[in-house]
Amino acid sequence: MSRIVYQPKSKHGVPALLSFFLPGLGQVVKGQVVKAIGVWVGLGIAGVMCFFLIGFPLLFVVWVWGVADAYNA
Repeated sequence: MSRIVYQPKSKHGVPALLSFFLPGLGQVVKGQVVKAIGVWVGLGIAGVMCFFLIGFPLLFVVWVWGVADAYNA
């Protein structure tokens, strides 16, 4: 006899949208606070690195990673 297992729909769009506008917020909404802190630390490091011009691409990479992680994880 097979059993039907209820799996709630995972929310991807709202956390990704929140992370698009405020990086890390999507992870907080999903309950992944440690990842959100990691995104914030990464953005902080990239912000400091902007003084050396290497931070601008790094800032973009961390931002895109945060949005993608909020959507997929």
